[in-house]
Amino acid sequence: MKKKKKEIRKKNKTLTLSREGIKKENLLVLLVFAIVILSGVFYSFFYGVIFLSPQGLTDCGILNQANTVYELQNDVSSGGTCFAIEADNITLDGKGFNITGDGDVGDNGIYSTRRNNLTIKNLTIYNFSSGIYFSETNNSLIEDVATNENSLYGILLSTSSDNNVLSSITANNNSNHGIFLLSSSNNDLSSIIANENSLYGIILSTSSDNNVLSSITANDNDYGIRLIASSNNSFKNSLLDGSEQDAIFIALSSNDNILKNITITNTNYSFYDIKWNNAEINNTHLIDMPHIGNYSFAGAGGTIIVKNSEFGEIKFLEPVNGSGNNLTKDIRIENRKFSVNSTSNSGFNRSAELYFYADFVSPALLRGGENCGNCVLLNNENGIAAFGVPGFTTYEVIETYSPPPPNEGNGGNGGSSGGYWRKTFSEDDEDIKEKEEIIKSLKERERIKLKINGETHYIGLRDIGNGKVEIEVRSVSQIADLTIEEIKNFDVNNDGIYDISVKLDSITGSSANLILTSYVAEPVGNIPPDASQPYQLPQESEEQRTDETPQIEQEAGKNTKFIVGLVLVFIILILIVISLILIVLIIRDKRRNKLNIKNKQKEQTIFYNSE
Repeated sequence: MKKKKKEIRKKNKTLTLSREGIKKENLLVLLVFAIVILSGVFYSFFYGVIFLSPQGLTDCGILNQANTVYELQNDVSSGGTCFAIEADNITLDGKGFNITGDGDVGDNGIYSTRRNNLTIKNLTIYNFSSGIYFSETNNSLIEDVATNENSLYGILLSTSSDNNVLSSITANNNSNHGIFLLSSSNNDLSSIIANENSLYGIILSTSSDNNVLSSITANDNDYGIRLIASSNNSFKNSLLDGSEQDAIFIALSSNDNILKNITITNTNYSFYDIKWNNAEINNTHLIDMPHIGNYSFAGAGGTIIVKNSEFGEIKFLEPVNGSGNNLTKDIRIENRKFSVNSTSNSGFNRSAELYFYADFVSPALLRGGENCGNCVLLNNENGIAAFGVPGFTTYEVIETYSPPPPNEGNGGNGGSSGGYWRKTFSEDDEDIKEKEEIIKSLKERERIKLKINGETHYIGLRDIGNGKVEIEVRSVSQIADLTIEEIKNFDVNNDGIYDISVKLDSITGSSANLILTSYVAEPVGNIPPDASQPYQLPQESEEQRTDETPQIEQEAGKNTKFIVGLVLVFIILILIVISLILIVLIIRDKRRNKLNIKNKQKEQTIFYNSE
């Protein structure tokens, strides 16, 4: 009986050892399987993203592999649509080759619908219905592309194709339009050439809003730029030459559009440099326009804002209308003088707000050389004097305040209100120490009183302008202008040594924030011969500090990509080595298990024989 129990215990022990071996083996198998899978994932993903060569194309076809770069290897032609893009995150690099069609209606050089994050670059497209046709395609880039001689459009962005970038595009000699945005918004177009198109160089239609277009050249088109029911768009730094009809045509509630620095030349004299085709087109901004000749406001007209970035702007509060042959002459903005010729065009005799860009203490407005009794001063701060006027002729703004000479009207020892200075803040309890800073916010005609080496001195704020201030430092009177972040030094007791530095830290509303520092510096005699202005400490320019940054960042980016690539390769190699080691361990354990089983069998045989 005892021998049977002993035998049973030995069998149970053998079974337990076998189960432990099975568990260990299964665990190792699972680990190896996981490592192999992870290695494959790492390899597939990172090899595909970082190391995979672009896929070459030698013929037209469907591009449907996401996250792929396709490269054209040669010129291609097609009797239908050449490339249909049917996946997101695709790049088509034409490598400078041509795509040519047969001119049939409905065929496109490149067509995409309901896609995101596409890039089309470095190719030339000829003789399709549209060279590039995006429908509901967003967040994509088209650059360094020429799309010419197509039967409809060079490039068409249609049906909410939003947030795209078009750069360095040529769209010439197309039978309808060079570039056509239809119900597509928030796109950025720059460096565009759209010449000799049969209808419009550039057209934005049907709620194509919030687009930004810059550096546009649209020459020898029927119309240069056409806006139809599209608002809040911006056109900047562009050229429109030789338009057969209107250079700029605006229609159907196209509101709040900006036209800035657009040169318009050689428009057909029977048409207009700019035409508002119907009433209620409001808030068109004309900014720094070199010259506008023929113009027309249809019907009751609309409101406009005319701006010269140096001298000011006129904001019409009521719709203007009528027509003329020289808009630049009819609305003139000069230094402190605005003229609107409402005699030749009575449609300009409307109420408006005038914004003069100049520094005034007490501005007054003259109408036709006389004081304007029914004009209203709306605001005078931050270098802008704003007036409301009832109608138009010539308006001129003048300064009515004459400050006293610098040595007069100081208010005695700096009292709180007398004379020129409206308020004096006292810091004269004790001398300010060398390098000690006093930070003070002052309004116009306010000053601070302080002691330097036992002597009382004043630093006053005479005027706040557009990004600069005029300060006065005395006992020895010195008046100087300061721009934001500028520092100037002053010898206040005429001993040939600088005593204090003044820095304009910022301008907030009607207050300037000054930093005053007790300063002992080089003798005044060391400054250049022109010593009429306070000495300005040399400061390192922002350009000097940052001109090397882009190159450093580019090198850092390259190094980072290289290091990441090496790290990924090492990770994959390490995982493969670990997998091999684990496989060896499994094989070894299997051999040991077999040997243990044989030994157990021998022991059992001996045991039974002994019985």
